Amino acid sequence: HHAVIDTLGAWDVTQGNPVIRVAVIDGGVDLNHEDLNSRVWINSVEAAGQAGVDDDGNGFVDDINGWDFYDGDNNPAPFNGSGLGPGHGSAVTGLIVAEANNSVGVAGVAPNVKFISCKGFNNDAPASNFDLGEAIRYAANMADIMNNSWASSNPSENILDAIDYAITQGRGGLG
Repeated sequence: HHAVIDTLGAWDVTQGNPVIRVAVIDGGVDLNHEDLNSRVWINSVEAAGQAGVDDDGNGFVDDINGWDFYDGDNNPAPFNGSGLGPGHGSAVTGLIVAEANNSVGVAGVAPNVKFISCKGFNNDAPASNFDLGEAIRYAANMADIMNNSWASSNPSENILDAIDYAITQGRGGLG
C-alpha cells in the first residue's frame, strides 16, 4: 500500500510527530502488540493520578490509554470473540502507526504518532449508536485525528450530532 499512496514521498517530509494523537474508534486495539505497544498514548494526568478518580476531569475515570465505550470501562483492548475478530482494530491501527524498520509486520503511514484506543464495538454484538456517538465526542476532545473504519447505512441523530461536534468543537474548538 505504500507505493499506491506514496508513503515514501511523505516520509521524506515526516514520519509523524509523537505529540500527534490519532483516535481509533473500532473493536479495541491490542495495546501489547509488538508493532503498536510503543505507539500507545498515555494520559499522563490519569497515569500519575489517583486510581478510581477522574484526575483530568474529562468524565472518564482512569482513561490512561483510551476508553471502552461498549463496556463502559477503561480497558479499550479487544474482546477475544468472533465477529470482526479481535484483530480489526489492531490491524487498522497498524496501518496508521505500526513501527517502521523493526522487521515485524508492516510499517504504518505515520509510525511516530501516538494512538488512542476508543473501543466502540464488541466483536460479537452490534454497536450502539449511543456508544459510537460518545466515542466520537471523546476522540474529538482527546485526539488530533480520528479514524472510523466502520459505516452505518442509517446513522442516528446521536452519531450525526457527534460528528457535527467533532467538526466544530474538536481539537479545542479548531474542528
